[in-house]
Amino acid sequence: MQRLQGLLIGKDGRLTTVVVTLNSAGLALRAKLVPRICEVVAEVCGTQVAELKLAGPVIDGLTVDESSHRSLTKFALPSTIVIFVICLLSLKSVTAALVVFLTACFCQGLILAVIYYSGERLSALLIILPPLVQVLAVSGGIHLMNYYLNALRTMEPRQAAMECFRRGWLPSMLSLGTTAMGTASLLVSGLLPIRLFGIYGTVGVLCTAAAVLTAIPCSMMLLGRKRSSTVAETAGIPQHGQTSGAWSALTALLCNYNVVSLLILFGLMALAAVGLPDLKTSVRIETLYEPNSRIMQDYEWLEDRIAALVPIEVLLHFSPDCTLSDRQRMDVLWKVDRALRQQPNVKAVMSALTLFPDPPRMPGLPRSIQASLVNKGIRMARPQFEQAAVLRTTAEGDIWRLTARVSALAPLDYGDVLKQMEQALQEPLEQVPVQSRHQISLSTSGIMPLVHQIQGQLLSDLFNSLMSALAVITLTMTLVQAGILSGILAMASNVFPIVIAFGLMGLLAVPMDIGSVMTASIALGIAVDDTLHFLTFFRRELQQPGATRRSAVLATYLDCGPAMIQTSVSCGIGLLVFAFSDFVPTSRFAVLMAFLLALALAGDLLLLPALLLSPAGRLYETEPPKHA
Repeated sequence: MQRLQGLLIGKDGRLTTVVVTLNSAGLALRAKLVPRICEVVAEVCGTQVAELKLAGPVIDGLTVDESSHRSLTKFALPSTIVIFVICLLSLKSVTAALVVFLTACFCQGLILAVIYYSGERLSALLIILPPLVQVLAVSGGIHLMNYYLNALRTMEPRQAAMECFRRGWLPSMLSLGTTAMGTASLLVSGLLPIRLFGIYGTVGVLCTAAAVLTAIPCSMMLLGRKRSSTVAETAGIPQHGQTSGAWSALTALLCNYNVVSLLILFGLMALAAVGLPDLKTSVRIETLYEPNSRIMQDYEWLEDRIAALVPIEVLLHFSPDCTLSDRQRMDVLWKVDRALRQQPNVKAVMSALTLFPDPPRMPGLPRSIQASLVNKGIRMARPQFEQAAVLRTTAEGDIWRLTARVSALAPLDYGDVLKQMEQALQEPLEQVPVQSRHQISLSTSGIMPLVHQIQGQLLSDLFNSLMSALAVITLTMTLVQAGILSGILAMASNVFPIVIAFGLMGLLAVPMDIGSVMTASIALGIAVDDTLHFLTFFRRELQQPGATRRSAVLATYLDCGPAMIQTSVSCGIGLLVFAFSDFVPTSRFAVLMAFLLALALAGDLLLLPALLLSPAGRLYETEPPKHA
């Protein structure tokens, strides 16, 4: 029993644990199976289910599912109400707000139906998709509705609805199309949950584009009423005279202090970019839950009283032609076991040695007979070793399993732990006779190597998906803006929020989790939305007789500025409701997306106009350059 202390038996010799292994069918039914197991254990032990302490990968996965579904159930309705209220306050029309809101709800229901009928279930990542689709639908809907409200000042409802579609279909298609490119870039991920999010996210964005461009103009043709001049002044887009003072002041500031403005904005980007090389990823358990959550308390209790909970599986493989006897193989196993125990982060080791009794002392027998007896004892114990899953005999040879236990909660760098362990395990192999050394190999597996690999994959996925999205969206912007330089210039404001947000995460040593990885590509696609609306109207205004870049920027501010602010505020605050979730990835996704939306708004209202008013803005002039 002493050998099992720190593995299955507590430090006091009285507490113990039960290790339950589920097959693939059991894993699929873990939501029903785990509560039933708890009920049986509580009944047998005469205790309450609430008093049981649970940990392990199955519990981690089940808790993730329960936490994410609880977050959606708890915060979806408040988020929806917040978005509707902000739409109502922005558009100042119950009919207009209801049309935008119901269109967004339809898009939410549509993507849920697509997921359901395709046979997929709502995972911890896919559960974020319905609110995200709602945000995109509201964003596109507010832009279109503002075009309608503007046109309604001078037109009948039917003509205003047609004008709204005529003015808004191109920027809406381009913006939602580039957002779809952002979600589609997640398909390059090596992790299946992120790829699935990319697939369904792209489908959701394309469905949203179709719904927004059809439902809103058609609804307003049927429901719209001619506004009186008094009502028109209180429409969602104010009369230019009401806001021209603020926009004129901002235009003058960016024009008169153009160089200073650009230096400040690009300086902030450069400062934040310093933190990008220090960006880290983590999928450790403490990055998923709050410290006071049930699962974290159970982990702390078990690690304090029973054992470290993260296993590292070390596999010692002897080839079929290995000439070492069973006793010699056990000797190699003992040396590997000792090397593992000497590692500072290893708390305990489980292997065949844990189960095999110490051979009795036989001082009167020759060494050859002692070795023969030990070999016989090992051969007799092999069935028990295989039953205990510490030995497997295959056609490729014998595989002896050692399980080293390390803490799940200690601030360890799993990559460093694995590297130190692999280096330490080289010494036992070097002590094997030269003629047998090539017949033995060591490998590691288990939760820790998997976590370390996933953390590296997350960072790789972030880079690959972001680069893919940047390449495709930059190419699209180049074609839309009819020039390589003008396309690259337009991308500056879209890169601005990503560099600032992720650079700050690196500087502040905030690790990225699996939810954070997706925000970069999604935010890039959303940021392009306002950029395309702004540039589309800027070009149209610039083609007016006698227009200058300064007058075009001011007119674009008046046309697009309020809508850009309304969409960012409604979507950002709507998502921020999820920041109160006790499931950390959902909370962090909401906070980071809201922060990225705010930065994207700053990029489109400050950096983009400053670039258009600079000498670089001449790239957008189709006629002989006019002074800004």
